[in-house]
Amino acid sequence: MSDEPTAGELADELLDVLATEMPLMATFDNIPGHDHELRDVSEAGDVRLRERAVRIAGLAARSTDPDRITLGVVAHHTESLLTRLDARASEFTLADPMVAEGVGVLSWLPQLAPSGEQAEEDHLTRLAAFPDFFAVLADRHRAGIEAGRTPVERAVRNAVEYVDRF
Repeated sequence: MSDEPTAGELADELLDVLATEMPLMATFDNIPGHDHELRDVSEAGDVRLRERAVRIAGLAARSTDPDRITLGVVAHHTESLLTRLDARASEFTLADPMVAEGVGVLSWLPQLAPSGEQAEEDHLTRLAAFPDFFAVLADRHRAGIEAGRTPVERAVRNAVEYVDRF
């Protein structure tokens, strides 16, 4: 018996990593365990996501599981996540709602309808995290600007218009 995770176990672990990256979408898609969360947009949060993704990618690459299709899907989505993290998009992405961290949160939130006491408590916990979420995101944007990673003017205009409508 091998201690090596199966392709299915790696896929499940990756799904949790992706749900950690996009907890509102996880709630929308009924993926349990993230209903109270907002994404940790801090650099440390990105490092933790990256470490988990690198671990999964390494295990998938070395896996002897015969399910090569699942392993290929895991490898593809892990590489995509690593590319997003390495681009440091949180530091300069002010775009239309489905892409940017802050505006995306505002576009997903109205689509969620908590049902039941625990779901309502989780929703309130998530809402209470908004001030810290946006403060950290603003810090990341400032760091990006200082490093020369600036958003596109059109994207800034769209984001401001969207927030104003919200």
